[in-house]
Amino acid sequence: NLRIGRKRVEVVLSKKVIIMLIFLSFSLSLTGCWDKIEIDERGFVLGLGIDLHNPEEEEPLLATFVLANPPAVLGESDVYNILLVSPGKSAYSIMRRMGMRASKSLYFGHLRVAVLGEELVKDPKLLREVFDALEKDPHISRKVSLAVAQGKAREAFEVQPEIEPNVVEYIRSIFELGSETNRAPLENLESVFYHFHTKGDGIITRLIIGEKDLKAAGAAVFKNFEFVDYIGEEVNRGLMFLRDDAVRGGYEVNHGEITVPIEITDTKTKYSLVQEGDDIRII
Repeated sequence: NLRIGRKRVEVVLSKKVIIMLIFLSFSLSLTGCWDKIEIDERGFVLGLGIDLHNPEEEEPLLATFVLANPPAVLGESDVYNILLVSPGKSAYSIMRRMGMRASKSLYFGHLRVAVLGEELVKDPKLLREVFDALEKDPHISRKVSLAVAQGKAREAFEVQPEIEPNVVEYIRSIFELGSETNRAPLENLESVFYHFHTKGDGIITRLIIGEKDLKAAGAAVFKNFEFVDYIGEEVNRGLMFLRDDAVRGGYEVNHGEITVPIEITDTKTKYSLVQEGDDIRII
C-alpha cells in the first residue's frame, strides 16, 4: 500500500510539472512585441506648425515638425530641436507621410505645442480638416497648447529665444505662466474642440512673432469656424473674467496722482445683460 501511495503521488506531481511547463512555454512565446519600434528609430515630435503655403497648388499646406534632438538631451549638443518641413494636400496625409521622408517613425505622444498659421485659419474648410487630423491621432494629448501665429507658424518655431534655447519649451512656458496676466486665453486642444464642436464658435491664443522672442497676447475669434478678427490684451482680460477663466492677475488702478497695484485671486464672475435702446450692457 505504501508503494502504491508513493506511485500515485509521483504521478500527480509529474502531471503538475507538465502543466506548469506547458503554461511556461505559452507565456514565453507570447512575450514581446512583433511590431515593436526601437527608441532610436522614433522621431519624437514636440512641436507642430501648419501653414497655408500655396493655395492654388495640389499640395497647399506646409507642415513644420519640431523634433527632439537626442544628443542635446544627453548634453552632447547645443542644438535642442530639429526642424523638418513638408508640403502636402492635408494635415492628416503630411503627418502620416513625413515619417517616410524623415527615415524615422514620427511619434506624437510627446507633442506639447501646435501652432496654426494666420492664412490657414482664415479658411474654414482647412481649419476643420486640421482639427480633424489633430483629433483623430490617438497619441496626441488633449492638453497640447494651441495658438494662432500672427504670420507663419513656421516662423514661430524658427525664433531663437535668448533665455530658453529650446523653442518648444519656450512657447510652452508662455502658456503655463500666462495665467498670471490674463492677457491671452491660453487654450489647449480640449477646450478648443469643446467650444468649436458645440457651437462652432471659439477663441484661440494669438502668438505674436518677434525677432528673438514670442508673445502670447490676445486671441483670434471665430464664428461658425470662420475667422472674425483678433482681440487685444485688455479685451481678452475682460473676456476671461466673463468666461470665469481668470484665475489670478495683477492690475494697476489710478487713485488721484498715485498708481495702486492690485493683485486679484480666486475670482468668481456673475453678470447680467441689460438692453438700453440698441445697445446691450454687461453688468
